[in-house]
Amino acid sequence: MRDGELATPANHGEQPHESSRLEKPKRRRGRGLIVLVVVAFVTYLTRDTLLHAVASGLVVRDTSRKADFALILGGDRCYEEASRQYHAGTVRGILLIEFIPSRLVRIGVLPSDEELARRELSKHGVPETAIEIVRGQATSMWDAARHTEEWLNEHSGARLLILCPRFSARERRWIFSRVLGTGEAGDLTWHGLRDRRYDETTWWHRKEGVLDVFNSYVSLGYVWLNGEQPSTWHEWDAEEWLAVSFDGNRKRE
Repeated sequence: MRDGELATPANHGEQPHESSRLEKPKRRRGRGLIVLVVVAFVTYLTRDTLLHAVASGLVVRDTSRKADFALILGGDRCYEEASRQYHAGTVRGILLIEFIPSRLVRIGVLPSDEELARRELSKHGVPETAIEIVRGQATSMWDAARHTEEWLNEHSGARLLILCPRFSARERRWIFSRVLGTGEAGDLTWHGLRDRRYDETTWWHRKEGVLDVFNSYVSLGYVWLNGEQPSTWHEWDAEEWLAVSFDGNRKRE
């Protein structure tokens, strides 16, 4: 090196390379942040459409057609809707599923589901002669589907309009199709009843709607993955209740 010349670092050529290497992750993070902001903005603008689509996955929209009987499986204002279908001539009768009565019903403290249904249908002008019960004391929706299949075997060619909660329609149709098979299931028309407080276009505005959609998807996923599980239903008698009560008291002591 000559006198008067400034010494330069031996690695002067590596500094730009090192700097650019540090800038690349920053640029990637910047682009990722921009993409995230854009996605969040678009999601916000289309949130109503997206949430509508989420709940619509639970809804069954069968083409309306004339049926012989309306089978009531619950739903908001189900008796009012069944009565309307009857008076409009869409159906000539109404079917009710007999579910196993609770202890309070058996001792007369509460009216049975059948009594309540008959009372409500009578208020809407449906005569007793137009109401028929599908017997069998069902304990689950799978039981209800089997008893319905038995009823259909006794009433060859009968077509049913099934009324049920709106967000439970897909799960219940899946259960009935597994029990009845594709042939008889084709004679069923499903009508999911709108809840007066919310539907697939407004469910996220109410806590009840959010819980309904969440629980309906959980229940649908469970039957898809597991199908029908062995029933573990068992009504305890007084001795069993006392035994559990005394055991619990001893543990607390």
